[in-house]
Amino acid sequence: KIYKIKKRSKNLPFIILISGHDDLKSLVSDINPVAKKIIKNFWDIKNPKPLTLIFNKKSSLENFITSGSPNIAIRLADPGFLRNMINICGPIVSTSATISGTKSYSKKIEDIPATIRKQVDLIVECPSSLTGVELIRLDF
Repeated sequence: KIYKIKKRSKNLPFIILISGHDDLKSLVSDINPVAKKIIKNFWDIKNPKPLTLIFNKKSSLENFITSGSPNIAIRLADPGFLRNMINICGPIVSTSATISGTKSYSKKIEDIPATIRKQVDLIVECPSSLTGVELIRLDF
């Protein structure tokens, strides 16, 4: 459904949001020592930085989760509503609220393209302002 709404190629995987280190261990095959140091410094559970880490996925994960890639992109969700939801439901797929290939960044619900707003099941308004910071990605 997300691919259709965003008009996104099915060859492009999404980022998976997690609520903590246990989620990470359930998704990746190995966490090397360099990744462990970066996680310790950037994924502080109370105030994580917008950092996406790319790991080898566990072989037991379905290919549709990563668009057939052997890798998986993971980011620790910020504290609050989203992380609480992930604690209840498990890791979730993340993407921008834009049509694939566009550069616009939505800071308010009104900024989300109407074509997207009409097709999604739920929009949750965040009480705090979004940073608008591009994510940093590191591949292990």
